[in-house]
Amino acid sequence: MIILILLLGSLHPAVASAPANEVYLPLVSISPAISPTAIEPNGDFADDVGSDIHNDLFATADTLDAASSFSVVNGTNMLYLPIAAQDSGLQSFANAHTDEVVTAAFWGWPLFPQSTTSDFSLNIEKRDFDAGGGGPQINLLLIPGILDLLKTLLVSEYTAKKVWGLTNAEFDEAQSLATGSGVTVAVLDTGISAFPSQFYWRSVAGYDFVGNDPYPYEAPNWRDDNHNGEIDEGAGHGTFVSSIILAATRKAQVMPIRVLNSDGNGTPEAVAEGIHYAADHGAQIINLSLSGELDSDVVHDAIAYAADKGVVIIAAALSNHSQLGFPAGYDSVISVGAIDINNTVSDFTLDNASEVDIFAPGVDIYGPALYGRNVWMSGNSMATAFVSAAAALLMEGGNCDADCVTNTLMHNVKPVSPAQEGRGAVDAYLGLLHRP
Repeated sequence: MIILILLLGSLHPAVASAPANEVYLPLVSISPAISPTAIEPNGDFADDVGSDIHNDLFATADTLDAASSFSVVNGTNMLYLPIAAQDSGLQSFANAHTDEVVTAAFWGWPLFPQSTTSDFSLNIEKRDFDAGGGGPQINLLLIPGILDLLKTLLVSEYTAKKVWGLTNAEFDEAQSLATGSGVTVAVLDTGISAFPSQFYWRSVAGYDFVGNDPYPYEAPNWRDDNHNGEIDEGAGHGTFVSSIILAATRKAQVMPIRVLNSDGNGTPEAVAEGIHYAADHGAQIINLSLSGELDSDVVHDAIAYAADKGVVIIAAALSNHSQLGFPAGYDSVISVGAIDINNTVSDFTLDNASEVDIFAPGVDIYGPALYGRNVWMSGNSMATAFVSAAAALLMEGGNCDADCVTNTLMHNVKPVSPAQEGRGAVDAYLGLLHRP
C-alpha cells in the first residue's frame, strides 16, 4: 500500500517514521502555517477583543518624570495596533489637546501576525491624565474620546486585515460584474465542515474517497496517522479553502471531495478518483490545494481525463522547493504561488517562483476552521483558492472555456516583487473587464 504524506507547515515539513510494511511517499503537501496566537473563538472581534479594550488599553508608566511633560518610555499590557496609531483621525484628536502637553510613546504587542512594532506619540492634555488619578499607571480610557476613537480605528483596521486577500485580488470590484452563478468548483481536500450554514446552502453533493461514503465531512480522528508526532494537523484545511472560494464569488458552489484524512494524508488513487468524480459530476473547476515532489501515473491520467472534458484545473505549487511539484507541474494545470499583503512573493514560494503560472494572496489569510473557530493561515493552498474563485467568475455565463480562463487569468495580473517576467498576481476585476 502506498500512502501519500501531506506535509503541513510550509517552513518545517514533517518527516514520518514509517512502519516496515508501508512505504511513505511525500507526494502531496498542504502547507498552511497556522498562527496559534491568532485563533479567535467564534471569530467575532467586537465581542472577543473589542469588549476587552476597557480593561486592556492602558500604559504602565513606571518611568514617569515629575516634570510637566511626562514620557512613558516603556508601555506594556496594552492592546496595540501600529496602523491605527498613525491614522489621521487619531492624530487630529491628539493635536487638538495642546494646552499642557503630555507625550506618551508606546511600544506594544502587534495585533497581527508578522506586523512590526513601532513607537508613536500622542499629545494629550495633562489634566486628562490627572483626571485619571495620576500615579504610576495612567489609564488612557479616562481621556475623553480616546476609547471610542481607538476602538473604531482598531476594529476598522482589523477588519481590513481579515479581508485583505479579497480586496488585493479585486474581488470586491469583480463581484459587481460577476458572482460565479452556475459555476461549481470541486475542492479536493480534507473535506468540509458540516456546520457553517453557507457550506450547506452553497455546496453540491460530493464524495469521501477516504471513508468511501457519500459524506465528505471533515473531523479529527484524534490519531497520529502519519507518525510525525502531530495529531489531526490537516483538520480544517478543506473548510478553510472552500470558504475562500465562497467568499470571493458570492454565488459559486463548491463540490467537496474528501481525498485526504485529518492528518493531511491520502493515496494517489484517492486523488485520482476524486478528479474523475469531479469531472463526471459537472464541476467546471477543480481546486487542488495540495502538491508534492513525486509524479504519479494515476494522478497524471486523471488530470488528462478532466482536461479533455474541459475542466479548469488549478493546483498549488510545492512549498520551499525549486520545482513546481505535482500535480501543479502538469501542462494542463494552472500552478499557483503565494504573495503577501505587499504583493511580495512569499518565502515559501520564492524558490520556484520562476516556474509558477500565477500568484495570489496566501500569507496571513483569515477564515473558518472547525468547531466555530476562525484562524489565520498561510500557504500556496490559500492562494490556489483565490485563483479558483477568479476562474469561477470568468466562467459565469458559459462563454469562457478552459483555454479562455487560463489566458485571461494569466494576461490580466498585478505586478509582484521580485518581478516575474510575464507573470503576476491574480486580478479578478481586470480579468472580467478583458474577458472575451
